[in-house]
Amino acid sequence: MTPMDVEVWVHHLETQGLVFLSAGKAEDVVVIDQRGGPTTPCEWIEFGHVDWQNSGQKVAAARLVGSSSKELATPEGWTYKNSISSSYRFMPSPDLDKQMKFLRRQNGLDVYLDLESGEELYVGRSGLDSDELTCENESTLPEEGE
Repeated sequence: MTPMDVEVWVHHLETQGLVFLSAGKAEDVVVIDQRGGPTTPCEWIEFGHVDWQNSGQKVAAARLVGSSSKELATPEGWTYKNSISSSYRFMPSPDLDKQMKFLRRQNGLDVYLDLESGEELYVGRSGLDSDELTCENESTLPEEGE
């Protein structure tokens, strides 16, 4: 997800009664960056990287503090090879138009063409329809096709 989509999603959760931050700490919701962990102080989450199926390949994971669970949940069809864990790439917004061409929005993803490699790349979106997006930055959200 883009940082803006994360903000929109968190705002949506807040409209449903959840509290994101209280006294500067995660209350009911915590945002976790796959590389860096929780983006705000959080006393109830443990974050780290675990060895995926004893392969030496590291995958980000989080669990409740005090939990002894070692089970890692992944979406159906998930593979390490096609995951961000395998091929993480971050692109600052100003570089996006120079290196990528927007192709389409499909199944909650924005699909871009990497102009250098010819590879299709995907950005997860919040999953909310544009008419459901209500946050301070709503006017800066990209329109369909942008």
